[in-house]
Amino acid sequence: LKINPSGSSFAVLEKKDKKLNKIAIYNLWAYNKRMYKLYKDSIYPISICYSPDAKTFVAGGSNKKLFFFNTYNYKINKVIRLPVAAEKMVMSNNNYFLAFSNGEDVYIWNLETNELRKELTMDSQVKDFTFSNNNLFAVLTSDGKLTIYNTDTFLEQQSYDAMGEAVHCYFHPSGKYIAIVTGDKRIMILNILNEKDRQYIDNPDGNISDARFLKDGKGDVYLA
Repeated sequence: LKINPSGSSFAVLEKKDKKLNKIAIYNLWAYNKRMYKLYKDSIYPISICYSPDAKTFVAGGSNKKLFFFNTYNYKINKVIRLPVAAEKMVMSNNNYFLAFSNGEDVYIWNLETNELRKELTMDSQVKDFTFSNNNLFAVLTSDGKLTIYNTDTFLEQQSYDAMGEAVHCYFHPSGKYIAIVTGDKRIMILNILNEKDRQYIDNPDGNISDARFLKDGKGDVYLA
């Protein structure tokens, strides 16, 4: 499930078989009101994301293609062929880069030039990755390692160990902190300027799989 940043709708990717997956767009403010159904034999969707400006919806296909839809009527604007299938993807906050992964390596696509900007070769399975608001890119891998890159060069800037099961990561709006889901019972808040500054939030009941920072209309930031 991905929520449109405009707050008007959300997209659901129903995964059954890689060739039978379908995408449904629902109205966020009306119960069970489906607005669009994106199911075409040529897409075979396995991943989805919205652009931060809410103007574009992207579906990654098992056929190694990216399909870009406008969010006005969800018609396809363009199709890009990739070197690997995008099993997971996220767009930078300036809508300039799209990062995607097949679980082994991470690829950075320049959306303005429609070219591959960088391939990041990882030593272990890619679990998650995310962009910050201040030109940073983080990759979380199954060996419990968090690696930070600068988006000007995509060269490694810093790395951190002891990320546990390395489930999920998400930057604070300031770019100074990053939330790491280290397991189904714990979230770590890491200060990337001081790796000894680590705070933990525990949930004995478990089932934590996601954590992200949200800012309200007053500018206050919350962890959800």
